[in-house]
Amino acid sequence: MVTLNEIRMSVIWTETYPTLLTPAGARAPMAWLGQKNKYAAEFENALQGTSAFEPPWPLQKGKGRHHFWRRYFGNVEPANVKGNLAWEYLAPFHTNVGKIRAIWLNGRASAEGFFFAHGIAFIVTVSLTLDNAVLALAVDAIQQVRTAGLYDVTWRDGTVTQGTLDVIAAHALDQLREMALGADASQGTRPGTPFSLVTFIKGAGGDAQAPNPPNGEVHRALEALCNWHASWQTDALHPLDTMQLNRKSASPGHLLYGLERGRALWFPDLFERTNKHSHKLSCYHRNLTLLSLQTEMVIALIHHAAKMIATNQVMPLRLEQLTHEGAGLAGRLYGKTDTMYQSRSARRQLENSQALDEIDRVRKYFGTGGLKRA
Repeated sequence: MVTLNEIRMSVIWTETYPTLLTPAGARAPMAWLGQKNKYAAEFENALQGTSAFEPPWPLQKGKGRHHFWRRYFGNVEPANVKGNLAWEYLAPFHTNVGKIRAIWLNGRASAEGFFFAHGIAFIVTVSLTLDNAVLALAVDAIQQVRTAGLYDVTWRDGTVTQGTLDVIAAHALDQLREMALGADASQGTRPGTPFSLVTFIKGAGGDAQAPNPPNGEVHRALEALCNWHASWQTDALHPLDTMQLNRKSASPGHLLYGLERGRALWFPDLFERTNKHSHKLSCYHRNLTLLSLQTEMVIALIHHAAKMIATNQVMPLRLEQLTHEGAGLAGRLYGKTDTMYQSRSARRQLENSQALDEIDRVRKYFGTGGLKRA
């Protein structure tokens, strides 16, 4: 019997707007985000710890190497990343927006804000501790954490609010937008559903060598943690072989399961309970969270530019320049290359967003060939 001791969940909310890349953003509080030279200078300040903001990786010693970012930047170590390269790869600035807690939560939660040249993002990560819970009870517990639990947040300005994660996220995005654009700025574009990731971190009893059967308990649990339906125990399930995103060469019992707006990871032979010095699943969860964030923001940039191209609108120069970079990133996220963090999850994210035709439209606008479709 499988028992679980820790589950980690990250939820990504985003809002995008072109304001800082247009003349209208010249007087915004963070207008420099949309200006390559100023952005680059501020990013290098952040690397030196002399900015009010941080790079998207921790600068403290002892936090480990930043594997995602090194691979994302084409095998350039984050410490060697220059501001211009960060701009070209749409790297965000990181900020601590507030402290999140819940007295009922058996575990820990953290909240992060991100500033891009073309938008903002808010991520909450919750690590839920369980006491040898069976799989069905573990799913119910993390669903409570995601959809119904009330959290208290102490924001940067000292105010305290309470709400579900979605309520808190809406407030966080409003605060981040106000910091970037000013108090009177209109809300940008927000996806109707945030992007979520869940990883079973610690447990025992799973068999990595035994394939998980279609419609079995693992299949049903992973579906539930991608769609967050309260009726998960009786829902019809998507085909297991279609939703499986990990490579066929992986252990037969391993699953990276993906629906349109969610990912769930089940890698039982990497459960960390038996090896306190192994953090492979924690690292994989963080890497996939950051990859999903970057893919989400690339899609948003391409979507906006593609609409302008389709309606023969003239893009402001800075927006055009950043879109050119985004079109290249989209190709590397979708295709096979040694110069980008590779995962079938990112490819599926691009496909599910209906972005492939838009990517082709934008790439052709810049004289680049369309994607090589799978």
